[in-house]
Amino acid sequence: MYLSKDQTKKNKVTCIRNRADVIYNFKVSFFTMSQLSNFPWNFLERELENDSSSEIILDILKQTCLHPLCCKHPPSVRYRRLFLSQLIKRHEASEREPLDELYDALGEVLGVEEGTECYKSYLLPCGEAVSLSESTAVISEGTTGLVTWEAALYLAEWALENTHVFTDRLVHYCVCYVIVFCLENTHVLTDRLVHYCVCYVIVFCLENTHVFTDRLVHYCVCYVIVFCLENTHVLTDRLVHYCVCYVIVFCLENTHVLTDRLVHYCVCYVTVFCLENTHVFTDRTVLELGCGVGLTGIAVCRSCYPSSYVFSDCHLSVLHRLRDNIQLNGLDNQNSPRVCVEHLDWEEVTEKQLREIRATTVIAADIVYDPDIIGCLVKLLSKILRCSANGSPPDVYISSTIRNTDTYNSFKHQLESSGIQHEVMTGPVTHVLFYNRQATIEMIKLYI
Repeated sequence: MYLSKDQTKKNKVTCIRNRADVIYNFKVSFFTMSQLSNFPWNFLERELENDSSSEIILDILKQTCLHPLCCKHPPSVRYRRLFLSQLIKRHEASEREPLDELYDALGEVLGVEEGTECYKSYLLPCGEAVSLSESTAVISEGTTGLVTWEAALYLAEWALENTHVFTDRLVHYCVCYVIVFCLENTHVLTDRLVHYCVCYVIVFCLENTHVFTDRLVHYCVCYVIVFCLENTHVLTDRLVHYCVCYVIVFCLENTHVLTDRLVHYCVCYVTVFCLENTHVFTDRTVLELGCGVGLTGIAVCRSCYPSSYVFSDCHLSVLHRLRDNIQLNGLDNQNSPRVCVEHLDWEEVTEKQLREIRATTVIAADIVYDPDIIGCLVKLLSKILRCSANGSPPDVYISSTIRNTDTYNSFKHQLESSGIQHEVMTGPVTHVLFYNRQATIEMIKLYI
Protein backbone atom coordinates (compact mmCIF):
# COMPACT_ATOMS: atom_id res chain seq x y z
CA MET A 1 0.00 0.00 0.00
CA TYR A 2 1.34 3.44 -0.93
CA LEU A 3 0.70 6.79 0.73
CA SER A 4 1.98 9.90 -1.00
CA LYS A 5 3.07 13.08 0.75
CA ASP A 6 0.25 15.11 -0.81
CA GLN A 7 -2.30 12.52 0.26
CA THR A 8 -1.49 12.48 3.96
CA LYS A 9 -2.79 15.97 4.66
CA LYS A 10 -5.56 16.49 7.16
CA ASN A 11 -8.75 14.60 6.27
CA LYS A 12 -7.31 13.64 2.90
CA VAL A 13 -5.68 10.26 3.34
CA THR A 14 -6.17 7.97 0.35
CA CYS A 15 -5.09 4.33 0.45
CA ILE A 16 -3.91 2.94 -2.85
CA ARG A 17 -3.03 -0.73 -2.74
CA ASN A 18 -2.68 -1.75 -6.37
CA ARG A 19 -2.96 -0.72 -10.01
CA ALA A 20 -6.76 -0.90 -9.96
CA ASP A 21 -6.81 1.62 -7.08
CA VAL A 22 -4.55 3.97 -9.04
CA ILE A 23 -6.85 3.86 -12.07
CA TYR A 24 -10.00 4.32 -9.95
CA ASN A 25 -8.42 7.25 -8.11
CA PHE A 26 -7.68 8.92 -11.44
CA LYS A 27 -11.27 8.27 -12.57
CA VAL A 28 -13.08 9.77 -9.57
CA SER A 29 -10.65 12.71 -9.37
CA PHE A 30 -11.09 13.47 -13.06
CA PHE A 31 -14.88 13.46 -13.06
CA THR A 32 -15.09 15.68 -9.96
CA MET A 33 -12.53 18.04 -11.50
CA SER A 34 -10.22 17.75 -8.50
CA GLN A 35 -7.04 19.83 -8.50
CA LEU A 36 -4.50 18.14 -10.76
CA SER A 37 -1.85 18.32 -8.03
CA ASN A 38 -4.01 15.96 -5.96
CA PHE A 39 -3.93 13.15 -8.53
CA PRO A 40 -1.75 10.12 -7.59
CA TRP A 41 0.97 10.96 -10.12
CA ASN A 42 3.73 9.43 -8.02
CA PHE A 43 1.90 6.09 -8.03
CA LEU A 44 1.58 6.30 -11.81
CA GLU A 45 5.28 7.01 -12.17
CA ARG A 46 6.08 4.04 -9.95
CA GLU A 47 3.88 1.78 -12.04
CA LEU A 48 5.59 3.01 -15.22
CA GLU A 49 8.98 2.22 -13.69
CA ASN A 50 7.92 -1.34 -12.88
CA ASP A 51 6.13 -2.08 -16.17
CA SER A 52 7.70 -1.77 -19.60
CA SER A 53 4.33 -1.39 -21.31
CA SER A 54 2.04 1.66 -21.50
CA GLU A 55 -1.04 -0.32 -20.56
CA ILE A 56 -1.79 1.67 -17.41
CA ILE A 57 -1.78 4.94 -19.39
CA LEU A 58 -4.30 3.47 -21.81
CA ASP A 59 -6.43 2.18 -18.92
CA ILE A 60 -6.45 5.63 -17.29
CA LEU A 61 -7.35 7.23 -20.61
CA LYS A 62 -10.26 4.79 -21.06
CA GLN A 63 -11.54 5.57 -17.56
CA THR A 64 -11.31 9.35 -18.02
CA CYS A 65 -11.35 11.16 -21.36
CA LEU A 66 -12.51 8.13 -23.36
CA HIS A 67 -15.07 6.94 -20.80
CA PRO A 68 -18.74 7.04 -21.93
CA LEU A 69 -19.53 9.35 -18.98
CA CYS A 70 -17.03 11.88 -20.33
CA CYS A 71 -18.63 11.73 -23.76
CA LYS A 72 -22.04 12.40 -22.22
CA HIS A 73 -21.19 14.78 -19.34
CA PRO A 74 -17.62 16.07 -19.83
CA PRO A 75 -15.56 18.20 -17.41
CA SER A 76 -14.57 21.62 -18.72
CA VAL A 77 -12.52 21.87 -21.90
CA ARG A 78 -9.67 23.66 -20.12
CA TYR A 79 -9.58 21.00 -17.41
CA ARG A 80 -9.40 18.15 -19.95
CA ARG A 81 -6.59 19.93 -21.82
CA LEU A 82 -4.55 20.33 -18.63
CA PHE A 83 -5.21 16.75 -17.54
CA LEU A 84 -4.14 15.27 -20.88
CA SER A 85 -1.03 17.49 -20.94
CA GLN A 86 -0.01 16.13 -17.53
CA LEU A 87 -0.69 12.55 -18.61
CA ILE A 88 1.40 13.02 -21.78
CA LYS A 89 4.19 14.62 -19.74
CA ARG A 90 4.40 11.58 -17.45
CA HIS A 91 4.28 9.17 -20.39
CA GLU A 92 7.02 10.98 -22.31
CA ALA A 93 9.21 11.06 -19.19
CA SER A 94 9.08 7.26 -19.13
CA GLU A 95 10.78 7.25 -22.55
CA ARG A 96 8.24 4.91 -24.13
CA GLU A 97 6.93 4.90 -27.65
CA PRO A 98 4.34 7.66 -28.25
CA LEU A 99 0.71 6.65 -27.83
CA ASP A 100 -1.52 7.76 -30.69
CA GLU A 101 -4.58 7.53 -28.42
CA LEU A 102 -3.16 10.21 -26.08
CA TYR A 103 -2.40 12.70 -28.84
CA ASP A 104 -5.70 12.00 -30.61
CA ALA A 105 -7.57 12.76 -27.36
CA LEU A 106 -5.63 16.00 -26.86
CA GLY A 107 -6.15 17.03 -30.48
CA GLU A 108 -9.88 16.50 -30.15
CA VAL A 109 -10.08 18.66 -27.01
CA LEU A 110 -7.92 21.40 -28.52
CA GLY A 111 -10.50 21.70 -31.29
CA VAL A 112 -13.36 22.38 -28.85
CA GLU A 113 -14.29 25.91 -27.80
CA GLU A 114 -14.41 26.62 -24.08
CA GLY A 115 -17.92 27.27 -22.74
CA THR A 116 -19.39 28.77 -19.56
CA GLU A 117 -20.76 25.43 -18.34
CA CYS A 118 -19.20 22.09 -17.50
CA TYR A 119 -20.15 18.84 -15.78
CA LYS A 120 -18.96 17.31 -12.52
CA SER A 121 -19.86 13.70 -11.78
CA TYR A 122 -19.73 12.08 -8.35
CA LEU A 123 -19.65 8.28 -8.10
CA LEU A 124 -21.92 6.91 -5.38
CA PRO A 125 -21.19 3.71 -3.40
CA CYS A 126 -24.04 1.99 -5.27
CA GLY A 127 -22.06 2.43 -8.49
CA GLU A 128 -24.27 5.14 -9.98
CA ALA A 129 -23.05 8.64 -10.79
CA VAL A 130 -24.61 11.98 -9.91
CA SER A 131 -23.78 14.34 -12.77
CA LEU A 132 -24.25 18.09 -12.34
CA SER A 133 -24.17 20.93 -14.81
CA GLU A 134 -22.18 23.72 -13.15
CA SER A 135 -20.76 27.10 -14.02
CA THR A 136 -17.05 27.23 -14.86
CA ALA A 137 -16.83 30.42 -12.76
CA VAL A 138 -17.14 30.50 -8.95
CA ILE A 139 -19.39 33.57 -9.16
CA SER A 140 -21.76 33.62 -12.10
CA GLU A 141 -24.91 35.63 -12.80
CA GLY A 142 -24.62 37.30 -9.38
CA THR A 143 -24.63 34.10 -7.33
CA THR A 144 -22.28 31.42 -5.96
CA GLY A 145 -25.07 28.86 -6.19
CA LEU A 146 -24.11 27.57 -9.65
CA VAL A 147 -21.21 25.51 -8.27
CA THR A 148 -21.05 22.78 -5.61
CA TRP A 149 -19.33 23.66 -2.32
CA GLU A 150 -17.58 21.39 0.20
CA ALA A 151 -20.30 21.53 2.85
CA ALA A 152 -22.82 20.16 0.35
CA LEU A 153 -20.48 17.26 -0.42
CA TYR A 154 -20.01 16.59 3.28
CA LEU A 155 -23.77 16.67 3.81
CA ALA A 156 -24.23 14.21 0.94
CA GLU A 157 -21.70 11.82 2.51
CA TRP A 158 -23.43 12.14 5.86
CA ALA A 159 -26.78 11.40 4.24
CA LEU A 160 -25.42 8.27 2.54
CA GLU A 161 -24.29 7.03 5.96
CA ASN A 162 -27.52 8.01 7.74
CA THR A 163 -30.20 6.87 5.31
CA HIS A 164 -32.65 6.27 8.18
CA VAL A 165 -33.08 10.06 8.41
CA PHE A 166 -34.65 10.08 4.96
CA THR A 167 -36.19 6.62 4.54
CA ASP A 168 -39.95 6.31 4.24
CA ARG A 169 -41.42 5.47 7.65
CA LEU A 170 -44.51 3.88 6.15
CA VAL A 171 -42.52 0.76 5.34
CA HIS A 172 -41.36 0.31 8.91
CA TYR A 173 -44.86 0.86 10.34
CA CYS A 174 -46.35 -1.71 7.95
CA VAL A 175 -43.72 -4.33 8.64
CA CYS A 176 -44.00 -3.87 12.40
CA TYR A 177 -47.78 -4.00 12.35
CA VAL A 178 -47.67 -7.27 10.44
CA ILE A 179 -45.18 -8.72 12.94
CA VAL A 180 -47.22 -7.71 15.98
CA PHE A 181 -50.46 -8.91 14.43
CA CYS A 182 -49.03 -12.32 13.70
CA LEU A 183 -47.51 -12.68 17.15
CA GLU A 184 -50.84 -11.80 18.75
CA ASN A 185 -52.69 -14.26 16.51
CA THR A 186 -50.45 -17.30 16.53
CA HIS A 187 -53.49 -19.59 16.64
CA VAL A 188 -53.88 -19.14 12.88
CA LEU A 189 -50.28 -19.98 12.09
CA THR A 190 -48.75 -23.37 11.42
CA ASP A 191 -45.93 -24.69 13.53
CA ARG A 192 -43.06 -24.60 11.03
CA LEU A 193 -43.96 -21.24 9.62
CA VAL A 194 -44.16 -19.66 13.06
CA HIS A 195 -40.73 -20.92 14.03
CA TYR A 196 -39.23 -19.79 10.72
CA CYS A 197 -40.82 -16.35 10.84
CA VAL A 198 -40.03 -15.70 14.51
CA CYS A 199 -36.40 -16.63 14.00
CA TYR A 200 -36.21 -14.52 10.87
CA VAL A 201 -37.76 -11.56 12.68
CA ILE A 202 -35.28 -11.74 15.56
CA VAL A 203 -32.28 -11.96 13.21
CA PHE A 204 -33.63 -9.17 11.02
CA CYS A 205 -34.18 -6.87 14.01
CA LEU A 206 -30.75 -7.51 15.48
CA GLU A 207 -28.94 -7.06 12.15
CA ASN A 208 -30.89 -4.00 11.01
CA THR A 209 -31.35 -1.84 14.09
CA HIS A 210 -30.24 1.18 12.03
CA VAL A 211 -33.58 1.19 10.19
CA PHE A 212 -35.64 1.44 13.36
CA THR A 213 -35.92 5.18 13.74
CA ASP A 214 -38.98 5.94 15.86
CA ARG A 215 -40.61 4.85 19.09
CA LEU A 216 -43.23 2.64 17.52
CA VAL A 217 -40.58 0.62 15.73
CA HIS A 218 -38.46 0.32 18.86
CA TYR A 219 -41.56 -0.90 20.67
CA CYS A 220 -42.22 -3.50 17.98
CA VAL A 221 -38.65 -4.80 18.08
CA CYS A 222 -38.77 -5.17 21.84
CA TYR A 223 -42.23 -6.73 21.64
CA VAL A 224 -41.04 -9.35 19.17
CA ILE A 225 -38.06 -10.45 21.26
CA VAL A 226 -39.87 -10.40 24.63
CA PHE A 227 -42.91 -12.20 23.21
CA CYS A 228 -40.77 -14.96 21.72
CA LEU A 229 -38.80 -15.46 24.93
CA GLU A 230 -41.84 -15.44 27.23
CA ASN A 231 -44.28 -17.35 25.03
CA THR A 232 -42.40 -20.26 23.53
CA HIS A 233 -45.19 -22.55 24.71
CA VAL A 234 -47.67 -21.03 22.26
CA LEU A 235 -45.47 -21.66 19.25
CA THR A 236 -46.77 -25.18 18.83
CA ASP A 237 -48.71 -27.06 16.22
CA ARG A 238 -51.42 -24.69 14.99
CA LEU A 239 -53.55 -24.89 11.89
CA VAL A 240 -53.74 -23.02 8.63
CA HIS A 241 -53.12 -19.61 6.97
CA TYR A 242 -49.87 -19.65 5.11
CA CYS A 243 -50.33 -16.19 3.65
CA VAL A 244 -50.00 -14.41 7.02
CA CYS A 245 -46.49 -15.78 7.46
CA TYR A 246 -45.73 -15.11 3.83
CA VAL A 247 -46.46 -11.42 4.45
CA ILE A 248 -43.90 -11.31 7.27
CA VAL A 249 -41.20 -12.87 5.15
CA PHE A 250 -42.11 -10.83 2.07
CA CYS A 251 -42.02 -7.53 3.95
CA LEU A 252 -38.78 -8.27 5.74
CA GLU A 253 -37.01 -9.48 2.62
CA ASN A 254 -38.29 -6.69 0.39
CA THR A 255 -38.25 -3.50 2.46
CA HIS A 256 -36.22 -1.83 -0.30
CA VAL A 257 -39.21 -1.94 -2.65
CA LEU A 258 -41.88 -0.97 -0.12
CA THR A 259 -41.83 2.79 -0.54
CA ASP A 260 -44.88 5.07 -0.50
CA ARG A 261 -47.21 2.28 -1.58
CA LEU A 262 -46.96 -1.42 -0.79
CA VAL A 263 -46.10 -3.62 -3.74
CA HIS A 264 -48.72 -6.20 -4.73
CA TYR A 265 -51.72 -4.56 -3.07
CA CYS A 266 -53.45 -6.89 -0.63
CA VAL A 267 -50.94 -9.73 -0.51
CA CYS A 268 -52.89 -10.70 2.58
CA TYR A 269 -55.72 -9.23 4.64
CA VAL A 270 -53.21 -8.16 7.31
CA THR A 271 -51.59 -5.78 4.83
CA VAL A 272 -54.99 -4.37 3.92
CA PHE A 273 -55.11 -2.75 7.34
CA CYS A 274 -51.90 -0.87 6.59
CA LEU A 275 -53.19 0.29 3.22
CA GLU A 276 -56.58 1.42 4.54
CA ASN A 277 -55.12 3.34 7.48
CA THR A 278 -52.25 5.25 5.90
CA HIS A 279 -53.36 8.37 7.77
CA VAL A 280 -51.70 7.00 10.90
CA PHE A 281 -48.34 6.62 9.14
CA THR A 282 -45.73 9.33 8.67
CA ASP A 283 -43.74 9.53 5.43
CA ARG A 284 -40.34 11.18 5.18
CA THR A 285 -40.69 14.37 3.19
CA VAL A 286 -37.37 16.19 2.85
CA LEU A 287 -37.00 19.94 2.31
CA GLU A 288 -33.59 21.26 1.30
CA LEU A 289 -32.85 24.95 1.79
CA GLY A 290 -30.46 26.70 -0.59
CA CYS A 291 -29.99 23.54 -2.61
CA GLY A 292 -27.84 25.11 -5.34
CA VAL A 293 -27.26 22.86 -8.35
CA GLY A 294 -28.58 19.83 -6.46
CA LEU A 295 -25.71 17.49 -5.51
CA THR A 296 -26.94 16.64 -2.00
CA GLY A 297 -30.57 16.23 -2.95
CA ILE A 298 -29.89 14.06 -5.97
CA ALA A 299 -27.61 11.82 -3.90
CA VAL A 300 -30.30 11.50 -1.21
CA CYS A 301 -33.00 10.68 -3.76
CA ARG A 302 -30.82 8.06 -5.40
CA SER A 303 -29.56 6.33 -2.26
CA CYS A 304 -31.72 7.17 0.78
CA TYR A 305 -35.28 6.47 -0.49
CA PRO A 306 -37.34 9.38 0.87
CA SER A 307 -41.01 9.46 -0.04
CA SER A 308 -40.72 12.99 -1.46
CA TYR A 309 -38.02 15.62 -1.84
CA VAL A 310 -38.42 19.39 -2.16
CA PHE A 311 -35.46 21.29 -3.65
CA SER A 312 -35.60 25.00 -2.81
CA ASP A 313 -33.59 28.10 -3.64
CA CYS A 314 -34.32 31.76 -4.37
CA HIS A 315 -32.11 32.54 -7.36
CA LEU A 316 -33.85 31.98 -10.70
CA SER A 317 -30.64 31.03 -12.54
CA VAL A 318 -29.89 28.41 -9.88
CA LEU A 319 -33.40 26.98 -10.10
CA HIS A 320 -33.13 26.75 -13.89
CA ARG A 321 -29.82 24.86 -13.64
CA LEU A 322 -31.25 22.71 -10.86
CA ARG A 323 -34.19 21.58 -13.00
CA ASP A 324 -31.74 20.63 -15.75
CA ASN A 325 -29.72 18.54 -13.29
CA ILE A 326 -32.82 16.80 -11.94
CA GLN A 327 -33.73 15.84 -15.49
CA LEU A 328 -30.12 14.93 -16.23
CA ASN A 329 -30.19 12.37 -13.41
CA GLY A 330 -33.59 10.92 -14.30
CA LEU A 331 -35.50 12.15 -11.25
CA ASP A 332 -38.17 13.93 -13.28
CA ASN A 333 -39.80 10.79 -14.66
CA GLN A 334 -40.18 8.54 -11.64
CA ASN A 335 -42.93 8.14 -9.07
CA SER A 336 -40.74 7.62 -6.01
CA PRO A 337 -39.46 9.73 -4.57
CA ARG A 338 -41.76 12.53 -5.65
CA VAL A 339 -39.53 15.47 -6.55
CA CYS A 340 -40.41 19.14 -6.86
CA VAL A 341 -38.55 22.44 -7.13
CA GLU A 342 -39.71 25.45 -5.09
CA HIS A 343 -38.77 29.12 -5.32
CA LEU A 344 -38.38 29.86 -1.61
CA ASP A 345 -37.63 33.43 -0.52
CA TRP A 346 -36.56 33.25 3.12
CA GLU A 347 -37.94 36.71 3.89
CA GLU A 348 -41.33 36.18 2.29
CA VAL A 349 -42.13 32.52 2.96
CA THR A 350 -45.14 32.06 5.24
CA GLU A 351 -45.90 29.44 7.84
CA LYS A 352 -48.81 28.33 5.66
CA GLN A 353 -46.42 27.57 2.80
CA LEU A 354 -44.14 25.62 5.11
CA ARG A 355 -47.05 23.60 6.52
CA GLU A 356 -48.17 22.72 3.00
CA ILE A 357 -44.72 21.24 2.30
CA ARG A 358 -45.16 19.02 5.40
CA ALA A 359 -41.44 18.41 5.76
CA THR A 360 -40.35 15.80 8.29
CA THR A 361 -36.66 16.34 7.57
CA VAL A 362 -35.01 19.66 6.62
CA ILE A 363 -31.40 19.89 5.45
CA ALA A 364 -29.13 22.65 4.20
CA ALA A 365 -25.48 23.14 3.28
CA ASP A 366 -23.36 26.28 3.17
CA ILE A 367 -26.15 28.72 3.95
CA VAL A 368 -24.25 30.42 6.82
CA TYR A 369 -21.82 32.66 4.97
CA ASP A 370 -23.22 36.21 4.99
CA PRO A 371 -23.75 38.03 8.31
CA ASP A 372 -26.42 40.21 6.67
CA ILE A 373 -28.79 37.26 6.12
CA ILE A 374 -28.29 35.42 9.42
CA GLY A 375 -31.24 37.15 11.10
CA CYS A 376 -33.53 36.22 8.21
CA LEU A 377 -32.23 32.63 8.21
CA VAL A 378 -32.80 32.17 11.94
CA LYS A 379 -36.37 33.47 11.62
CA LEU A 380 -36.97 30.95 8.83
CA LEU A 381 -35.55 28.08 10.90
CA SER A 382 -37.73 29.14 13.82
CA LYS A 383 -40.82 28.99 11.58
CA ILE A 384 -39.80 25.58 10.26
CA LEU A 385 -39.28 24.10 13.74
CA ARG A 386 -42.67 25.41 14.87
CA CYS A 387 -44.53 24.21 11.78
CA SER A 388 -45.04 20.69 13.02
CA ALA A 389 -45.69 17.97 10.45
CA ASN A 390 -48.02 15.31 11.83
CA GLY A 391 -47.71 16.56 15.38
CA SER A 392 -43.93 16.73 15.75
CA PRO A 393 -41.30 19.24 14.55
CA PRO A 394 -39.09 18.19 11.64
CA ASP A 395 -35.52 17.05 12.06
CA VAL A 396 -33.29 19.92 10.91
CA TYR A 397 -29.64 19.43 9.90
CA ILE A 398 -27.27 22.22 8.80
CA SER A 399 -23.83 21.58 7.27
CA SER A 400 -21.51 24.60 7.21
CA THR A 401 -18.02 25.39 6.00
CA ILE A 402 -16.62 27.68 8.71
CA ARG A 403 -14.84 30.36 6.71
CA ASN A 404 -15.33 33.14 9.27
CA THR A 405 -15.66 32.12 12.93
CA ASP A 406 -17.30 35.43 13.89
CA THR A 407 -20.08 34.90 11.33
CA TYR A 408 -20.63 31.30 12.40
CA ASN A 409 -20.62 32.16 16.12
CA SER A 410 -23.11 34.95 15.43
CA PHE A 411 -25.39 32.40 13.75
CA LYS A 412 -25.24 30.11 16.79
CA HIS A 413 -25.82 33.03 19.18
CA GLN A 414 -28.93 34.16 17.28
CA LEU A 415 -30.21 30.57 17.27
CA GLU A 416 -29.92 30.46 21.04
CA SER A 417 -31.57 33.87 21.41
CA SER A 418 -34.52 32.56 19.38
CA GLY A 419 -34.94 29.53 21.63
CA ILE A 420 -33.35 27.11 19.16
CA GLN A 421 -30.90 24.61 20.58
CA HIS A 422 -28.28 22.78 18.54
CA GLU A 423 -26.27 19.60 18.78
CA VAL A 424 -22.98 19.11 16.92
CA MET A 425 -22.97 15.87 14.95
CA THR A 426 -19.56 14.43 15.76
CA GLY A 427 -19.80 10.94 14.26
CA PRO A 428 -17.29 9.95 11.58
CA VAL A 429 -18.31 10.16 7.94
CA THR A 430 -16.97 7.67 5.41
CA HIS A 431 -15.12 9.37 2.57
CA VAL A 432 -16.89 8.42 -0.64
CA LEU A 433 -16.73 11.69 -2.61
CA PHE A 434 -13.61 13.51 -3.79
CA TYR A 435 -13.20 17.12 -2.65
CA ASN A 436 -10.92 19.37 -0.61
CA ARG A 437 -11.18 18.15 2.99
CA GLN A 438 -8.90 20.75 4.54
CA ALA A 439 -11.82 23.14 5.04
CA THR A 440 -13.40 23.14 8.50
CA ILE A 441 -16.94 21.75 8.17
CA GLU A 442 -19.43 21.37 11.03
CA MET A 443 -22.77 19.59 11.00
CA ILE A 444 -25.43 20.50 13.56
CA LYS A 445 -28.93 19.31 14.38
CA LEU A 446 -31.47 21.92 15.52
CA TYR A 447 -34.33 21.46 17.95
CA ILE A 448 -36.61 23.48 20.24
